[in-house]
Amino acid sequence: MRWYTTSELCTILSRFRAIHLVGDSMMRHLAQSLNILLREDLSTGARATWRPGNPKNLDCQCHTLFDEHDCAREGFAAIGTEMVYMNDAGSMKCPQSTTAVIDFLPSVKDPPKEGELAEFKKGVKNGGEREVFVFGQGGWDDFEVEPAQRWISAFEGAMGEVVEGFERPPPPPPSPKEEEEKNKKDDASKPAPETKDATGPILKSRDDSIPDSSVDASIKTRAPRSLAVNDPPPRLWISPNAQGLHKNPFFVLGQNNIKLMTFEREMRAWLSWRGFDVLGMFNLTVQSESLDGTHANMESNLVKAMMVVNWLDWVGREDGLGS
Repeated sequence: MRWYTTSELCTILSRFRAIHLVGDSMMRHLAQSLNILLREDLSTGARATWRPGNPKNLDCQCHTLFDEHDCAREGFAAIGTEMVYMNDAGSMKCPQSTTAVIDFLPSVKDPPKEGELAEFKKGVKNGGEREVFVFGQGGWDDFEVEPAQRWISAFEGAMGEVVEGFERPPPPPPSPKEEEEKNKKDDASKPAPETKDATGPILKSRDDSIPDSSVDASIKTRAPRSLAVNDPPPRLWISPNAQGLHKNPFFVLGQNNIKLMTFEREMRAWLSWRGFDVLGMFNLTVQSESLDGTHANMESNLVKAMMVVNWLDWVGREDGLGS
């Protein structure tokens, strides 16, 4: 990963018309973090600086904008770029005329609420040319794979209506779990191998149960990215954060790290087959500070935002700025 300068960030964002962020509060934190980078302001870059005062007993700046949800609920968080350019354009370091619109659509669980898909389609312009889509969700459905797949499929259906040339992908291959069960059945039906010439144990990779064709190979053989209107738009899935020590015990049974690791693994295989890139957050956030055991701190969110910028540089052109 490369940490880009603000000038380089402006160059990268100039390649796009819009960057659509869709999902839960962790995606909202991504939108806030991108504003920090665009405003070069750790203290109030994620704040709606044009709003005076604060919610009761809170000081909505720095870490508080990520740790206390009332800052966002009561309108003190700067979410997306349009509101900042409209109300405090002088704080933005990239010119609005050449910078992609970054917007955020809250949608937290399956099925999407009435109006969410309509709002999503309304944000897509010119058949989706020079637009990218970043999705992230899972906690509200207790890290269950099937609801998350239905949720993303609903937005893919909406994309099919407004993004020129976009079609839903074919049915995916078996999930890692289904493939593992199939292999066990196949192994059980085979005759036992002869062992008289065996010279020692055979060691299997711990990831052998994941079909290579559904993960790594799909990335290695994927066609070069293009922002042309008739090509599928770049799509990124960001997994939920690792769960922390301060998680409310009421939610631990449905939302824990064992479930999350399984969720991330199976979603990665399913989404890679559908043409998504996948950014896993478990390793980044498993030891980061979290006041509620769900949301990461400001520092981790800034790293996440820069990871997304690296991805944008990659999909924006083949010879991107990164090494």
